[in-house]
Amino acid sequence: MKKIITAFALMATVLTPAHAAPRNPSWLSHAVFYQIYPSSFMDSNDDGIGDLRGIQSRLGYLKQLGITAIWLNPIFESGWFDGGYDVIQRRAC
Repeated sequence: MKKIITAFALMATVLTPAHAAPRNPSWLSHAVFYQIYPSSFMDSNDDGIGDLRGIQSRLGYLKQLGITAIWLNPIFESGWFDGGYDVIQRRAC
């Protein structure tokens, strides 16, 4: 089974120091989350497996639906024993 390995940013985020971040951000109280399982959401290169470029191509549609936050299921390489949550530990060569 092919693994999803992609290295580009889906959305830009602004990082602030922990002491400057509010404890309960105001956007969270009215956010509309949509959970995406990347490998089955949208395939951008016709290999049969969804990918981050496919997700990116549908962001406008999700925004149109009123989605304001996205929760991505695992997108890193795994042994696929736990639905992608089991990370493969790479050994140094």
